[in-house]
Amino acid sequence: MLIHQFKVKNLCQKTSLYLKILRYSYRVHNEVVNIMKKKVRIFCVILAGYKHKKSRIIPQLKTWVKRCDGYIYATGVADKTINSIRAFSKDSYEYSYAKVRNGLKYVYKKYKDQYDFILKSDSDAYIIMENLRMYLHNRDPNEHLYAGYQMYTHTSKINPKFPLNQGGVGYVLSRRTVKELVEKGFKNGKICLKRNDGFEDVEIARCLKNMKIFPNDARDYKNRELFFPTDPIYAVNVRKNKPTHPYYRSWSVHMYESKIPMSDFPIGFHWVSNGMMEALEYLLYDVNIAGLQNKFFSLNDDDEDIYNDKIKYSSEILSIFSENYFK
Repeated sequence: MLIHQFKVKNLCQKTSLYLKILRYSYRVHNEVVNIMKKKVRIFCVILAGYKHKKSRIIPQLKTWVKRCDGYIYATGVADKTINSIRAFSKDSYEYSYAKVRNGLKYVYKKYKDQYDFILKSDSDAYIIMENLRMYLHNRDPNEHLYAGYQMYTHTSKINPKFPLNQGGVGYVLSRRTVKELVEKGFKNGKICLKRNDGFEDVEIARCLKNMKIFPNDARDYKNRELFFPTDPIYAVNVRKNKPTHPYYRSWSVHMYESKIPMSDFPIGFHWVSNGMMEALEYLLYDVNIAGLQNKFFSLNDDDEDIYNDKIKYSSEILSIFSENYFK
């Protein structure tokens, strides 16, 4: 009986210590995230059809969108419960360009210099905001940036074809790039399409191209992709197998013939269902694997002085890592 009580007491003590370490690790993670958020302020403009409010928008709001510094949904209906604006009278994808154009104009007019970068994404995308902030950590919002998954236009109507960033998973624009789009591009029919119909990723890329702004090479130092135009299951499958989807072959700027190189710090995926969105949230933010340490930093000490030192150290490492890991 005494031996049993001792074992139970010992187990409780060890469990308590383990939980304390976990809480400490999350505490440090939260502090590092706060440091990144102060330096990199991101507003999310999400293209959506209002009919997908329950199936896509609400699952996003419960997961990654809450990590944006601010957000709007560019739909055909204004709805304060999801922070959507009536970006255009017609809500079909045929008018996605008008919705994104008006969404960017709305954010620029209302918030202007309150944010450093704008992420444009879709309602079936999942973005790992911490990795996006790290990618942007050493980038100047007052310089041009247009980053995402690089591919070419692929319809016979567009000849010659030109590079763009795929709109589904999304692309990030610097404050300066947004300013030139709104103040210069959208006001000039020779630069940007004046019509309302059109695919937003094609037309935004065309606008920027006409202003001599081209897609950045958004890969890591090993030329591995950060943004994925497909769902994570397909992306992971073609990490080891030959891709068949034209997104990765004929449409891709890099035209992968064999496997798709995936970064250790991916930023986003497309075609993510509501169930997969919740699964990603759980696997990325709630799951712990015994004995496996995060590649960014390892923390297992509850000493307050060490905690403060590691916060400072992690911030310094973040800056160095961001500067050297990405192109």
